[in-house]
Amino acid sequence: MKSELYRDSDERSRYEVFDYWRSHEDFEDCRQERQQEIERFRLLFLDGLIEREAFLGGFYEDGPDESGLVLR
Repeated sequence: MKSELYRDSDERSRYEVFDYWRSHEDFEDCRQERQQEIERFRLLFLDGLIEREAFLGGFYEDGPDESGLVLR
């Protein structure tokens, strides 16, 4: 897994995070293992730290993994 964080050059208070996994199965495993951490992070919404969270989409750079699943 790899994550990248970028700050918007025009609007300095806006950031984008990109997460990468080797396969869809690795993504699902990570999500299940870290579900409690994810929920604790989402509680930060209440403090106004994060205005909005949006899933922009998913894709495979080298084609679908063994599951054959392609997200669009």
